[in-house]
Amino acid sequence: MKPEQVTSQAVEERKLYLRSMGIAQFVINGKTEDESVRISIAEKYSFFFVAVRDPYYDMKAKAGNLRFRIFQTLKENPMIPMGYAGTPGFTFECYTGEPLKIAVELLKKNLSKTYKFSSKGDEITCQLVKNEEEKKLEAEKAAAEDNEYKVKETDSEKVKALKTRIARLIQIREDMLEVNKIIRAGGDPTAKLGQMGLTSPQTLAELKDGFPSWRFTSISAKIRREKAKVKSC
Repeated sequence: MKPEQVTSQAVEERKLYLRSMGIAQFVINGKTEDESVRISIAEKYSFFFVAVRDPYYDMKAKAGNLRFRIFQTLKENPMIPMGYAGTPGFTFECYTGEPLKIAVELLKKNLSKTYKFSSKGDEITCQLVKNEEEKKLEAEKAAAEDNEYKVKETDSEKVKALKTRIARLIQIREDMLEVNKIIRAGGDPTAKLGQMGLTSPQTLAELKDGFPSWRFTSISAKIRREKAKVKSC
């Protein structure tokens, strides 16, 4: 449907609905309210979509990870919400009712690196999958950085205390990674977890699915904060 095909009655009904939602005026890119409402209604009958990089996600995502937002729009007048203009993206048509699925297939063909895709609502999250060489280099870099924070005889007592805490947090993170590795290997993990001192039924029950990702995010943030304190000494 084209905007000019939307009836005046449909426009008035939508404006009444917008008022009931507390929206005093609905305007798109400087157009009149009636024009904006017509475009909004017409988009619901469109088979044309635009996928754009989410700039708000890019600000907080890990390096290399991406998120795309999918918007239904008009082929003759493709428009996206304010804040997304100028971000990388692409347009496509979808007649199947599954625009996210089509967008993922297009991303697989056009992104230069390998990603793991997940979708929810109107979002597609692309998690970068690193190859073994990249993982090895990343691990070596992290190990070299951690080595810089080992306790030295010349350190002040305050720095020694901070570095000791950093070493303890790093060891906790390594233990958590080992637990997840054991659990994801399959089979009965009881014996191997027992060797790590994890023997109580309650602990084993809690670790049934391993440590969640937020636990790693939390402890890594603590390590970064402690390292920042060392640098400020």
